[in-house]
Amino acid sequence: MSHRPQNLPVWSYWIEAGILTAVTPFLLFPSFNIQATIFSLLCIIVLWLLPVVVRPWPWPPATPLDLLWLLWGITLLVGICVTADPVLTLPKATGLILGLAVWRFMNRAIHSRRVLIVALLIYMLLGAGFVLLGAASANWMNKVPLFTTVVAQLPGGLLFLPESPELGVHANQLAGTLLFYIPFLLSVMIGFIWSRPSKWVQLAWLLLTLFTLGLLLLTQSRTGWLAFGGSLFLLCLSWSIVLPRHYRWQQRFCPIDPDADEHFLPSSPVSRPACMTDPVISFKRIQPNCLFQITQFPFRPDAKVSV
Repeated sequence: MSHRPQNLPVWSYWIEAGILTAVTPFLLFPSFNIQATIFSLLCIIVLWLLPVVVRPWPWPPATPLDLLWLLWGITLLVGICVTADPVLTLPKATGLILGLAVWRFMNRAIHSRRVLIVALLIYMLLGAGFVLLGAASANWMNKVPLFTTVVAQLPGGLLFLPESPELGVHANQLAGTLLFYIPFLLSVMIGFIWSRPSKWVQLAWLLLTLFTLGLLLLTQSRTGWLAFGGSLFLLCLSWSIVLPRHYRWQQRFCPIDPDADEHFLPSSPVSRPACMTDPVISFKRIQPNCLFQITQFPFRPDAKVSV
């Protein structure tokens, strides 16, 4: 990961972070205060135009997704203009604009691995908070006996937050919020194959993932379920592209013995960058070890083939 160039002013990050933090409540719940929501949108526009007016203010670095976001933004504007009732569409659009603003800030601010880890921790906490808030406020929560006692102890105003288009999110929107969080949970679980944390960490993460999946099921949002299937497919496709082919399939195709993968490949993906990038180097390194193991197979009584 590249580091931040020295000529970029650090104060610009703190100013943008403070503005985004201040406008977030009004863009998430735009009907709560219309004047504050309009002012928040103006603040977002000013942030995006600052690099044009203020010379020291840096432009965000270019990414492969810039053209995609541009086309998606144009589609969003067209959708708002042609909708039958723009009043019901604008509250959803403010949340999408906030998401674009946060993406732009993260693209500028994340310049090291430590900052990336901090951003992921914040994302986890915010995601868990939205999941719990939406779950505790949903109408169907009273149908689950396990949660009835917990819901009864919550403030009454909280229970009216979703399910009302004027005040917050609908059940389908809750499912959509979960779908921003679930792929992250599943991706971290896949990453546990290589990081291998403690069993307690893996168990806690598994329970959190199952709890979130259970909430998605209880939303009874068929659109959310279909979107989950699509996101799961894209998640598996992304991991299959990132991982080197010989490492993806080494556990599926019969190693000679339980420790055969240690003969074929280094123990850590980080320690084998050449194998990940150059198939010729990978072939030259793996082929001699494979041939050696095959020739030794008839003379090793303890050798096993695992399918």
